[in-house]
Amino acid sequence: MFSLNYCLQCQKESVLLVCERCLGQIEQVQNSATGPFSYGRYEGVLKNMIHLFKYQNKFALASPLAKLLLDVIPSNVEGIVPVPLHLKKLQERKYNPSAHLGRELSHELSKTIRVPVYLDVLKKTVSTPSQTELSQTERQKNVLGVFGVAQEHKIKGRHILLLDDVYTTGATAEECSRVLKQAGASQISVVTLARS
Repeated sequence: MFSLNYCLQCQKESVLLVCERCLGQIEQVQNSATGPFSYGRYEGVLKNMIHLFKYQNKFALASPLAKLLLDVIPSNVEGIVPVPLHLKKLQERKYNPSAHLGRELSHELSKTIRVPVYLDVLKKTVSTPSQTELSQTERQKNVLGVFGVAQEHKIKGRHILLLDDVYTTGATAEECSRVLKQAGASQISVVTLARS
């Protein structure tokens, strides 16, 4: 069991969950002007932080991870929509990491401007196999038509930040963006912690 006065990465004494030295080892990525926007490469310290957060219930990592994202979020976003899990997966995992991260990011942003997180807008209506072992073409087929939008009035005419943990082929982000735009969002900016 880790104590909060030790870095979760290097286990050395630290007032932070992940010490400044370890955070400094994350290789940041170059983002294009139009996105998708990611903080760093899906490797090393960042990959380990995401794994601890997603699979080992280190919920407190939501705060330092959200702070990393502040460096890459485009201006003028008006709402955060996390990529949802299907209800079956949510029951297995007990929580949606992207939703947890979205809440923390909304909290961080609210220190300067109010940006609400919408957890009830984007829904995954079909349970699908994990994308992990699939090719790009298989990933696109796997997510086609599996997302829906509720409460459209919340996003209509707004610049929405679509939030996920890792950007791989972009299949999930593209499909989510498509249905959000179809529901009336004026602009979608895809933001992820890491890019593989």
